[in-house]
Amino acid sequence: MKRQILILQLLSAIILMTCCKYDPKKDTLEVEAYSSYNSIDLPTSISLVSQISSYDSSINYASSLIGLPNTDIEIQTISIYGAFSVINKQSQRRFFLYSPVFFDSVYKVTQTNLAVLSICFHELAHQFYRHPLKSSYASHFYEKQADRYSGFEMCIIGATLEQSLTAMKNFGNDAETPTHPDKSNRLAEIEKGYIDAKIKIFKDSSYMKQDRIFKSQELMYALFDDKSLDDIQSMKYSKDTVSAYTKSAVMKSNTKQIYSFYGELIYLTKDNQIKLVSNNETIGNVFQLNSNIDLKVISLDGVKFYLEGKTIFSVNPDGFKLEVGNKITN
Repeated sequence: MKRQILILQLLSAIILMTCCKYDPKKDTLEVEAYSSYNSIDLPTSISLVSQISSYDSSINYASSLIGLPNTDIEIQTISIYGAFSVINKQSQRRFFLYSPVFFDSVYKVTQTNLAVLSICFHELAHQFYRHPLKSSYASHFYEKQADRYSGFEMCIIGATLEQSLTAMKNFGNDAETPTHPDKSNRLAEIEKGYIDAKIKIFKDSSYMKQDRIFKSQELMYALFDDKSLDDIQSMKYSKDTVSAYTKSAVMKSNTKQIYSFYGELIYLTKDNQIKLVSNNETIGNVFQLNSNIDLKVISLDGVKFYLEGKTIFSVNPDGFKLEVGNKITN
């Protein structure tokens, strides 16, 4: 009898493993790099929760629209509150991790599944652009790029601008973190992406681009006229005071080609490095494409943006060139 019971238990285990595709390697995930929607931390090792969730369909829908269906991106639920893009380079696995409780909260607060979709578009954009997802100042640019694409795709599926912004309004961080911009800057990028789609896809000329980073060109040129570039570099500034960088101050440095890039000020050095004006931190490199003398590539940890003339472009998953920066010196 004991032998029969043992055989039945063994058969039951085999059936369970076959039917449910049980893989013990997926029980625990070693996290090598990740990005969260709202700066929530992940431990280096997390337990995956085998839970069937209705939100999987929303993630798969967003994935199909972006062009990522049937890829190696694994959708898994976890108990940690939030939504995350995760990569494990050693095993070459990529994940969309989320807590159903988090998405329940998003729906409860916003009363629309479109808010959940906007988060899905954002996190999947990280995977499409192959963002390195590691903690660095460059991650601010990656977050803005993903935010802008989220707004772009939300417009395409017929969401209103308010529906596209509502998740970030309610669940974004008020203050800047080491890896994420503050909520106001991220909302501005979502709106720009939405307007990009209105103009490029729907040819709606009633939508005009609004640059909320620089409150006005006149203010930017008027403030701190008596300060040199070195003086401004040493100042501690917030994103709301980026407009304090003036044309007259910038022009005092003849060696720097300065650009506004996702609302940040960067400059290109003679040895093709990309540095922040605020603290001279190196965040990437620039190189020229052999096939086009007028086109340069700005690379931030391998993530490519394109510099053509005085304009910096991002190419989104739909193939559209989106303007994300401009030269502000002669």
